[in-house]
Amino acid sequence: MNLLKKKLTDGNKNIVKMMINLLGLLIEALKQNFKQWSKEIAINLIPNLSDKNQIFRNEIQLCLDKWVEFVGFDKISLRGGRLYKADSRTKLDASAVAKGYACDVMAAFLDGEGVTDYLIDIGGEMVARGINYGGVPWRVGVVSPVEDTTQVSNDVEFILPLKDCAIATSGNYRQYYITKERKVSHTIDPVTGYPVNHKLLSASVLAPKCAIADAYATAFMVIGDTARIKNIIKASKYDLEAYLIVDSAGVHKQIRIGK
Repeated sequence: MNLLKKKLTDGNKNIVKMMINLLGLLIEALKQNFKQWSKEIAINLIPNLSDKNQIFRNEIQLCLDKWVEFVGFDKISLRGGRLYKADSRTKLDASAVAKGYACDVMAAFLDGEGVTDYLIDIGGEMVARGINYGGVPWRVGVVSPVEDTTQVSNDVEFILPLKDCAIATSGNYRQYYITKERKVSHTIDPVTGYPVNHKLLSASVLAPKCAIADAYATAFMVIGDTARIKNIIKASKYDLEAYLIVDSAGVHKQIRIGK
């Protein structure tokens, strides 16, 4: 009986520890999502308020204006191998390039082991070397940007051959929510602090390194404008190629941009 009581007690302690950990994760998630939720309030709730509550709308806008003050790559600098922040509130989030970087690390390992033919896929970001088992270059499909928060739709929009390069895709068709007026993307414009609102649905970028492709794909989804994306690719020191899918009056329009 004492042994059983001890096991139950230990089990309760483990449950308590687990709940504390879950609570910590929840608090962190709330902190991370507060900014997004505040934007949701600004987008959905505020336009419906009466004029007497305009002051509340102004306060939300002031918060957004304050937040964007310490957002941007110009707020950090690299000197002597050290990273410096112009504002202590600025934080670095590597999630936009994490999968691409992981692909590059794995590719470097395989290269070092003398492997010449392989395809690495981490969450849709890929690095291809050599040829596949059929003796031809690797071929990958780019998923059609169908609105699907369940992430079960895998219809292919087009297929690209890959050889000795990397590809990363970013889009706004799986992580979003719908308001009474429009679809709200998970991609935030760092200039305004609001979700982006444009016709670009998906951006797939080919580059020498997957982390580079990952970064550019994410940046292109923020920019949205195909003319600006074309200028960025032409000015880049990297050999880039982009395949964009744009919403043209409800029809998918494919655009290829290269050097």
